[in-house]
Amino acid sequence: MAEKKFIFEIEKAKESTNDRPSVGPVYRSVFAKDGFPPPVQGTESCWDVFRISVEKFPGKPMLGRREIVDGKPGKYQWLSYKEVYDIVMKVGDSIRACGVEKGGRCGIYGINCPEWIMSMEACNAHGIYCVPLYDSLGAGAVKFIICHAEVSIAFVEEKNIPEVLKTLPGTAEYLKTIVSFGKVTTGQREEFEKLGIALYSWEEFLLLGENKQFDLPDKLKADICTIMYTSGTTGDPKGVLISNDSIVTLIAGVKRLLINVGEELDERDVYLSYLPLAHIFDRVLEELFIQCGASIGFWRGDVKLLVEDIGELKPSIFCAVPRVLDRIYAGLTEKISAGGFLKHKLFDLAYSYKLRNMKKGQKHIEAAPIADKFVFSKVKQGLGGRVRLILSGAAPLATHVEAFLRVVACSHVLQGYGLTESCAGSFVSIPNELSMLGTVGPPVPNVDVCLESVPEMGYDARSSTPRGEICIRGKTLFSGYYKREDLTKEVLHDGWLHTGDIGEWQPNGAMKIIDRKKNIFKLSQGEYVAVENLENIYGLVSVIDSIWIYGNSFESFLIAVVTPNQAAFERWAEENGVTGDFNSICENPKAKEYALEELKKISKEKMLKGFEVIRAVHLDPTPLDMERDLITPTFKKKRPQLLKYYQGVIDNMYKSANGLFSCWAIQQRPVGFSSKKAKAKEKEEGWRKTNHPTKKKEKGKKGKKSRSTDKIKKRPRLLPAPQNPDVTMSKIEELHGFSITWIDEKVLSGSDVKDQQCRLFLPCQEELRKFMTAEEELDVKTCKMGKLGENVKVLGPRPIEDMWNMDFKQWGNRLILTSTQWNAFVAAHKLVKFDIAQVWCFRVPKGDNPIDICFAINIIKADDPGTSTSNTSIGENNV
Repeated sequence: MAEKKFIFEIEKAKESTNDRPSVGPVYRSVFAKDGFPPPVQGTESCWDVFRISVEKFPGKPMLGRREIVDGKPGKYQWLSYKEVYDIVMKVGDSIRACGVEKGGRCGIYGINCPEWIMSMEACNAHGIYCVPLYDSLGAGAVKFIICHAEVSIAFVEEKNIPEVLKTLPGTAEYLKTIVSFGKVTTGQREEFEKLGIALYSWEEFLLLGENKQFDLPDKLKADICTIMYTSGTTGDPKGVLISNDSIVTLIAGVKRLLINVGEELDERDVYLSYLPLAHIFDRVLEELFIQCGASIGFWRGDVKLLVEDIGELKPSIFCAVPRVLDRIYAGLTEKISAGGFLKHKLFDLAYSYKLRNMKKGQKHIEAAPIADKFVFSKVKQGLGGRVRLILSGAAPLATHVEAFLRVVACSHVLQGYGLTESCAGSFVSIPNELSMLGTVGPPVPNVDVCLESVPEMGYDARSSTPRGEICIRGKTLFSGYYKREDLTKEVLHDGWLHTGDIGEWQPNGAMKIIDRKKNIFKLSQGEYVAVENLENIYGLVSVIDSIWIYGNSFESFLIAVVTPNQAAFERWAEENGVTGDFNSICENPKAKEYALEELKKISKEKMLKGFEVIRAVHLDPTPLDMERDLITPTFKKKRPQLLKYYQGVIDNMYKSANGLFSCWAIQQRPVGFSSKKAKAKEKEEGWRKTNHPTKKKEKGKKGKKSRSTDKIKKRPRLLPAPQNPDVTMSKIEELHGFSITWIDEKVLSGSDVKDQQCRLFLPCQEELRKFMTAEEELDVKTCKMGKLGENVKVLGPRPIEDMWNMDFKQWGNRLILTSTQWNAFVAAHKLVKFDIAQVWCFRVPKGDNPIDICFAINIIKADDPGTSTSNTSIGENNV
């Protein structure tokens, strides 16, 4: 059977010219063979989207939040479309009463909530530019955006009022009115009034426009409705101008797509709003749901409570960034592994059976209905029980995660692609098309797409496997960068948006993202990194000669290859007792720690964001050179060649930084790593090279063996890394006759600790450095782990560097944990961030062989759930 193809050609390929590389054919979605779908009749602007829905669904629930009674969350309380409309009109009149006219700029700063949407719709009603404010773009971003966009009025979440105050007096030239989504204090009001700025609570502001009715101005499709700020390579955010036409065109195309694949949205759908409305992805999604008359329920703003909100709201559509879906996947696989052999086997059989049928072309609801009911139903219940469509965007979703969720989630799992400049969704995969795994699907039926060759990277848009820079054309494109015509000209050529992403057409018409042309990329949490800008900042460190920074969309942090300054590092080595030549110094772990500390200092000095901090380094004594094809004659870095040359180093750095714990599970006396040097030392000391403690046979009756009486030292058995802590522990106990448990109340309390051996947690320095320094210390004797037993000797605190370089023979039993297991432990104990300066060590009696336990004690709670490094996952807590 011929493979389906979801695109068709509308223009032929073009050969290269003097000023432009060759271009592949221009393609369009098969769902637009008769032309792009027009917007709903009468829809000229975003205001019309809301207004028409109010007329069609006046009594339908529109915006909902959970009612808090006596500090406990209750049911969702809803405002109907008509009730929201009435409040929006009051907000609009109050904005106009403050002197803001059509074309003025209104900032919105806070987490998703009903007030956010109502403020946005008031801007839409009066033709005022909505300007989302958020600080994840870098230090001073809020101040920069207010001044650059000339924001005169801002709606602000109550807890963010102090952050706005910090921007003053620098923003006082433009900012004249601030409206809190909640209450304001007398002190806050006085502080702002000193600078000539009016501060209102939400309720006070609604009264400001009372008895003042302002006519709504005419709004055109070409009018700007929002300025979305996004990362810039120069360090300053860029203001992306989005018109009414862009958003209404996008909505029309997405609706056409959903209708053609049998997943049309209607007023019965429910959507959970938790992805930031300050980003285009969620903004256009909510516009789409509003046009369909659907209900939008808001989370409580705490990532640890997200699962509860999902369970209460029971959404039918769930949109996420890959990092959220990665956590769901990790939690699910952990629970499956912990379910015992029989349950694990049953799951594997059901999974294989359903996946096999889906590969044959069966729809997911037909592939294994019995398995869905009895095996996979709990997964669906974990997402509320009603989800029929999961959409991932903002960064690439790992193929194995996508495949897993397509099978077990009992719903469609689709991956999309787009930029702020293309009004989010330009590509999206098709339901029940398993061949699109690992791709972003074909174009949405509102854009034309082609690939442009990139000869310097070896990508040819006209080859048998077309590869090149993705270029997009259509009405969804942005109108330019605000006040930056020069940057606009760099990416817009003859109506085509040059995305900077390298794509590869698949035979079925899906697009696969394979590379980046620009030196800016996105990490797994959706944050953009302007790598050249960071390299310029880190290049100020005096002890390094050059630095190449690397990151990708499947990792959440940055790593770097550094050429150290030879004189500086040799001087440091002499002062710190590190011997050897320059090459040996570069291989020394202490030297890497020194380099990381110096890089960390400059990151603090320049107020870099957490995701911009380098977490691991490789020290290369040889500078980047042309002989290895790593730089150009003008000393510019050849990033694809650098990636190819250092691929092994990069893999090891990420593996090491992601591997949270040291790598042996050992019985009896532990020894060092199994290097040649370590083995030679063991031989000198008389250790036997066996996989299990040696047992010397004694002569006895035929066929019988007696226990060893050998007094020779025994080398412990080294066990492989387990995939499941519970199963592995039982196997270890069975094999070796001793108990391993989690560090919990039983381990560190009373006399229980005397009767059992304990799992030793020895975190790697590199991983701990991924977490910010703690601001709150907890006494280890009272940190919810009970009092220490009388026979437990406190050996610490000790610096982690000392522990890491200790002779391992001084320590007791240790067992590797995978990152998934660590996630489960962190979730169980509600631990988030660690201060790596010291760890506490405890010596637990155990016959003649005391056990040492190491445990970090400096612990703080997550600060910003939207960008937190918290390991708490949906799957671990609920699914």
